Amino acid sequence: MSRRYSTVYRLLYLLIAVMVCLFAFAGTIYTAMMQEITAQPLPRMAAIGAETSTITPTLMLTPTATLALTATPGAIVNQAATATPTLVATSTSTPDLAIATPTQMPTVPPTESVVLTPTSSPTETPAPTEGVVATPTSSPTESATPTASVVPTPTPSPTESATPTATPVFSGTMVVTQTAETATPYVTATPWFVLTATATISAYIEISPTVVVTATPIFTSTPSGRIIVHMYAMATPIAQAPAPTLIPSANDPHVSYDTSTSSCAACHRTHTAQGTVLRTAALEENVCFACHTAAGASNPFAGTNIQPAFVNNTNTATRFFKHDVAATSGVHQALESSLDQFGAAKRHVECEDCHEPHKATRGSASAPFLQQVMNGTSGVDASWTGAGLPAGYTFMTQAEREYQVCFKCHSSFTYLPSYLPDGWNGADYVANGLPKLTSPNSNQILDSRDMAREFNPNNASFHPVTAQGVNQNIPAGSWAAGSGMSSASMIYCSSCHNNPDSATQGLGPHGSSNLHILKGGANYTSIDARQTPNSKEVCFQCHNYSTYAGSGSGADTNFRIGTDNLHSKHVAEKGASCYACHNSHGSEQLYLINFDLSVVTPNGSANSQSAYIPTTNGGSCALSCHGKDHNPLSYSR
Repeated sequence: MSRRYSTVYRLLYLLIAVMVCLFAFAGTIYTAMMQEITAQPLPRMAAIGAETSTITPTLMLTPTATLALTATPGAIVNQAATATPTLVATSTSTPDLAIATPTQMPTVPPTESVVLTPTSSPTETPAPTEGVVATPTSSPTESATPTASVVPTPTPSPTESATPTATPVFSGTMVVTQTAETATPYVTATPWFVLTATATISAYIEISPTVVVTATPIFTSTPSGRIIVHMYAMATPIAQAPAPTLIPSANDPHVSYDTSTSSCAACHRTHTAQGTVLRTAALEENVCFACHTAAGASNPFAGTNIQPAFVNNTNTATRFFKHDVAATSGVHQALESSLDQFGAAKRHVECEDCHEPHKATRGSASAPFLQQVMNGTSGVDASWTGAGLPAGYTFMTQAEREYQVCFKCHSSFTYLPSYLPDGWNGADYVANGLPKLTSPNSNQILDSRDMAREFNPNNASFHPVTAQGVNQNIPAGSWAAGSGMSSASMIYCSSCHNNPDSATQGLGPHGSSNLHILKGGANYTSIDARQTPNSKEVCFQCHNYSTYAGSGSGADTNFRIGTDNLHSKHVAEKGASCYACHNSHGSEQLYLINFDLSVVTPNGSANSQSAYIPTTNGGSCALSCHGKDHNPLSYSR
């Protein structure tokens, strides 16, 4: 072999030797890396496991309750209630996160019997499986199975235990006022449970495949708030308005909108509109009067002629005979739901405040449910938690009862007016003629312009607009013949505020020849004129005139001494008005009692309501009236 080939072989052997060394060195590095990969995570995992983790529980609190109550009409029962709600907890642990504090707000649904029954002490015994996140789940009656742990090598044998406990206790006061034989309870519960979860997870990883994971979530709950049960008589439950009794005809413009009718064109024009939302006229009421007027009788869409109710009656600054739809323009907005959209400079009434033109239809309804001509109208519902002012209001895009439509303007949902209204003395209008509304006398319990306050069913008495009346013992002879009234009846606001000329001007509180838009053939006497009230006044549309103002039998009234009818003596003989002793809408005293202190002077320290003292079978009045000192005058019924 030549010298040159020998040198080549030597170089080849050297190259092979170098490559072998490189492969050996690479194998050493690879082995070291694998050792690093398999060995290094162990202390790191131990470090992670030693850190504090967060368990975020989700609790579904389901308190159940029962009320075993016996209430006497008119009685107030205070009863403490305690309960421990059922808990269903779900916890999730996530390393390296801050501790969270969730809040759960359960609601007790309204039921006729509510029992506050405790159950709860959930336990949790999870069994982890492979993964990184521990997710324990607990329930009050079953053990939860969370998953947890770390990726070990080889197969781990983890264990985990978690025992959340929850002992919320909440208590409250139940106020029960039952004013009739049947009652619908309204239950409001607002407990807040602040749940603070803490957990410590310690992981120990050894070379032998053993993983021990310990998780101890601790739940504490702090309730606050109260449970209030308000019970009062309701003749009918809150519900949607009943269906029309008459099926609208094909040419009814308020409900028949399809390609076979021209209903839309009755009020709207695509290219020649003069008002907003493509109305045919600039003023909203003029669009309505195109059909609701005598001049529209030949109109195929002709409706009830109501235009005279607005045209023939004129308001002044202190006398109101109509809802004046022409007084404002461009103020009304659809779905007016905020406090100031009806008050101050924006105070207004337009046709659409009481009628939804796309849904109004023919048909009948009974009080208190919404009348069919008001279908689709928005309203305001009051939240009553006791006598007096409502606790709040709920705006309704679809009112269910007529008074809810009225409350949009005639309640503290909005800004109420403060003018001094005129009254009637039997012969003429009198300035500041509702003295109980504006009296400066500190002993005068003021009447209110807030109808949600006046018709509050928790008051001692009220006309039955929002609920059945409290006085269920009115003798049958006290009702006017043909009125259809009884102690169980409910009425509308429009039962008293309506058009007495309905035959020619249509029904409804659009306008009236009587002050305060009242029904009847004569003005309501609110000033002490010492003359017998007119039998055509609004009160005597329901209450029998002969019983209260005539010489009716004492058996027909519960206000008497022996056989003497004291209503007749006061009204017929002394010329007292109904307003001298009674509020028109509601009172904090029984029987709508609120004496007019411009007529009556209470004895001692009594005020206009406490001057009447009710008893089991009657009552007494401690006051002076028309120079006669009742000190006190007692009566029976």
